[in-house]
Amino acid sequence: DDAGHPVLDMRELDKTEAQAVKAGLALQRAAENLRLVYVALTRAVHRCHLVVGLYSSGASQSVTEACRGPLSWLVAGGGHSPASWFKKPVAAPVLQAAWTALAAAQAPHIDIAPLPAGPHAALPPQRPAAEQISALPAPLHIDPGWAIGSYSSLTQGARHEAAAVDHDLRLQDEPDQTSAVQQPMDIADDDILRFPRGSVAGECLHAVFEHIDFTQPSTWPTAIAAALSAHPPPWNDPSAAPLGPEMLQNMLAQVLHTPLPGGAVLARVPRGRCLVELEFDLPVPRLGAAPLARVLRQQGYAQPVFTFGQLRGHLRGYIDLVFEHAGRYYVLDWKSNHLGDTPADYDAASLARAMDRQGYHLQVLLYCLALHRHLAQRLPGYDHDRHFGGVLYLFVRGVRPHWPGRGVYAHRPSLATLQHLSAVLDGANA
Repeated sequence: DDAGHPVLDMRELDKTEAQAVKAGLALQRAAENLRLVYVALTRAVHRCHLVVGLYSSGASQSVTEACRGPLSWLVAGGGHSPASWFKKPVAAPVLQAAWTALAAAQAPHIDIAPLPAGPHAALPPQRPAAEQISALPAPLHIDPGWAIGSYSSLTQGARHEAAAVDHDLRLQDEPDQTSAVQQPMDIADDDILRFPRGSVAGECLHAVFEHIDFTQPSTWPTAIAAALSAHPPPWNDPSAAPLGPEMLQNMLAQVLHTPLPGGAVLARVPRGRCLVELEFDLPVPRLGAAPLARVLRQQGYAQPVFTFGQLRGHLRGYIDLVFEHAGRYYVLDWKSNHLGDTPADYDAASLARAMDRQGYHLQVLLYCLALHRHLAQRLPGYDHDRHFGGVLYLFVRGVRPHWPGRGVYAHRPSLATLQHLSAVLDGANA
């Protein structure tokens, strides 16, 4: 508008109003073109060639467009407001005379000549003699530059992944001991404890959870079949392979009906209160291994050995599931690790050892920080104490209603912890 504020006008305009709006838009376009002309004319150092004067356009070969242009107003618009100029510009002879008078008044700095006709010869390139060319010395230090990292690249220090899906396979897989360990006789044939181990099996389990509706068991068989087809696990005993769908179906029934810390039961959490595979990017201006290890140590977390040196760019990751329950928002990560075959193998102490051994604490904090920042941007009146539920790591082979308190690692980082980590990612003390 006239005050310089952007306006989105949704009114239905009559003919007179529409013409006024079009005229205003034309003036704004002309003003912008004049600003561009000013930049072009004042940046030249030695010489500036400008195409000016009369030209014909349209079917009638009229010169009106050339006379009405902003550049013509600059040279011949004295006494004319921009609005009046665009309505009725000067005649072609007056405009031509104005350019000629400008050149005469500013000679020899300004000269007007006809556009050259015909092609021009290109300037020959100036090439030094071969014996004058020598290699520059190698740099003493090569900056690693901007990169996209992930939780995996921080803990392994071996690669920067463009899209790291932080499933179990991104860390070193535990050896597949299916053939070396005799399963106890009291484990049913269709128990998930008999499901294969390793990275492909882990991807299969994740795919099942990713594509089902927790509240609609009728959708589970289709998702299970698709997951087994896309990620066929390495069955140590081929005779057990036909029981794969039953194993996964039973696992879903057990995991989704187990009460979780905070009171949620996933079987009662509708799809509309879930975000599946939530991708995040955390800007990292400059992240060093030492400050990251220090903040973990200061906040009381077991720290992996970092060898990544320094990262500048972004940390990217995917959170398996974010869901809302009773006004609180939770990070949930599915873990397919086989920790044993008894309830004791999935108790709090066993899960704590697994979290320390695999270095999952950094993953927990990165996921929580991503959700914390997301909620701070998207949830009106967001308050960490009131809205942030924390993280739930479900070691799904041990999550069962009849094994209460087993298989679920729950943690809720404090606001101070998230603020310390956020400061380190933003480059503090790097």
